Amino acid sequence: MNKDIKKMLNALGDYSLEYRMCHLLSFFAASDGDLSQTEIEHIAGYLKGMIEGLGSDTDLESLVVGCINDMQKDVNVELLKESIAIFAEYLPSKKLKEIADGVELVIGSDELSEAEAELLECLKKDWGLV
Repeated sequence: MNKDIKKMLNALGDYSLEYRMCHLLSFFAASDGDLSQTEIEHIAGYLKGMIEGLGSDTDLESLVVGCINDMQKDVNVELLKESIAIFAEYLPSKKLKEIADGVELVIGSDELSEAEAELLECLKKDWGLV
């Protein structure tokens, strides 16, 4: 295993890459105060591709439902900030752009709100994409 990937997996700690990505997508989609069914379907679609690409055996439905249930109890902004920082440290710019584009597709699936657009711009700035 690539030593940088191993470092990233260690940095993820108690939360898997798949969970952190689900949390990020869900947080951004809900930033306008509403997590629509359309957004949930797009989150699941994005994660399905990611899970398949990683060759992971993560159960998609359990991942999405579990993450959303967790967020209803505690939005966990610290986890979001930590995930954004970990991705910035370990992923190449090209991958960060792909993720930001994926976030934009998810949050725009039910009409992009001003709150969602502002949060997306902050993410792009944090990742040096703008």
